[in-house]
Amino acid sequence: MKILRSFYPVIFFILQKNGTMRTLFILWVSAISLSSCNKPKLVEFSYELNNVPLKLEAPVTPGPNSFQAEVALNLDDVFKTNHADRTKIKDVSIESMELFMQEGRNFNNFENLVVNFFSNKNNMTKLASLSPVPKESTALKPQATEKADIHKYFSENTLFIIIDANISQMDTLGYEMLMNMKLKFSASEKK
Repeated sequence: MKILRSFYPVIFFILQKNGTMRTLFILWVSAISLSSCNKPKLVEFSYELNNVPLKLEAPVTPGPNSFQAEVALNLDDVFKTNHADRTKIKDVSIESMELFMQEGRNFNNFENLVVNFFSNKNNMTKLASLSPVPKESTALKPQATEKADIHKYFSENTLFIIIDANISQMDTLGYEMLMNMKLKFSASEKK
């Protein structure tokens, strides 16, 4: 603010003496004012991925194992309903994530796990992790990674959810689980 005050005499002089400079100065101030008014409005809304099936076929060997699910992203109607531009997604964050073991099984044989996104155009990104996995659990809430940059996956039509888990003992039954994830989108308003 002090720097701006030091220019007051110069601005005053320009506005009094020179008609061309006065006109240019007024145009410059007008352009700055208009450009600050035209910033696109951001729209925020939530979206849920529910009952995403993840399966690991038997036999399951001890050590690292991966579950994988392909998820079709039919988000055009969601963005349209929320008056948002799908091509101008600014941020996507995870509000909640839950894994549910099926078939009467639990997570006793799991030591730790990591949840990732992957797509044809984007490398794998870590979304959440849980270590150690609580025993006797049939449902888990992995801790979301705050710095995960995941908005890039949602401009595509398909993404893959990959869960990397360390299994403690041989298992002859395999595992089936469902994942629910609530996401918060921030995107430019569609005009």
